Amino acid sequence: MKQTQNSNFNFLEANPLIYNNADNCKYERPYIIDFSPIAKIYNTDNFLILLNSNAVNSVVTPYSLLIQVALGYLDGAFSLIRTEPGRSRFEDLVRGIFGALHMKGNALFFRHAQAKREYGLNPGWSSALTQGQALSLWLRLNALGETFSDLNHIGPLLLNGMLYSVEDGGGLYRDQRTNELWLEEYPSNPASHVLNGFIFALFGLMEFNMRDDLHKTDKTISIERKLIQTLSANINLYDRFGWSYYDLEKRNFAPTHYHLIHTFTLNYISVMLNNDRFAVVAKRWRRGIDLNLYGLIDVLRFVRKVFRKSYVTLVGRRW
Repeated sequence: MKQTQNSNFNFLEANPLIYNNADNCKYERPYIIDFSPIAKIYNTDNFLILLNSNAVNSVVTPYSLLIQVALGYLDGAFSLIRTEPGRSRFEDLVRGIFGALHMKGNALFFRHAQAKREYGLNPGWSSALTQGQALSLWLRLNALGETFSDLNHIGPLLLNGMLYSVEDGGGLYRDQRTNELWLEEYPSNPASHVLNGFIFALFGLMEFNMRDDLHKTDKTISIERKLIQTLSANINLYDRFGWSYYDLEKRNFAPTHYHLIHTFTLNYISVMLNNDRFAVVAKRWRRGIDLNLYGLIDVLRFVRKVFRKSYVTLVGRRW
């Protein structure tokens, strides 16, 4: 795997999804973001606490965090879960995650229990980001062979849930004006078009379609192409002063850590697809990281936040 260093930020070139048993059981290409630091924060003794916390308060411990912890152990701390007792604790974590899924028709969904007032969501909403990252986790577990054979049926059902329409409780949104397809992290009205949620969900779909041993359909391949077209057609709307917006509905400047994620993931997809349009924007955002050394974007975010709060106070509009 090749790496290039620029702006103190690593960009990895994409390789096929291959599980390499000879290399400490790591993927030849890791997950799009290295979650191994999360594995250092949450040791195997805390897995049960994490699961119980999610059952009580998913604001503190959302499904996405549980999934990222599992991905972190598969990538950077696999040796800790190859032997007892870490192995059994990891298996309990994984089965606890997927055991929380809800069935609807031929689809499985993660139902989030917390309200999201800023997006007008009541408990029970589903996120394409959660579904997509869970799908990526499932693909890696699937590569372990018989270890998680009881979960083999879950992957396609997770994908179906993500590709259900937002109106039916899924993560797929069709813009009636443009006929564009989007993957929504939050199924808000109007659609929020959160960038990192779109990319992480898309990555799960792309990985599923890459696997020759899985039963992908012409429909999922067609949806992937349309989603990539949507991202390509709209990526410049996320760009402002060489920095990225978090979403398109509120046009919030992304906090620095989200901007790093946007830059890295967009570059990753540009390499996977050999897409110059994505590469150009990713390079511009990478330069923006250096330009923000003096906190200019942080100042703009603060001023914008103060203005919006004042606006809400004056006219009562929800932002």
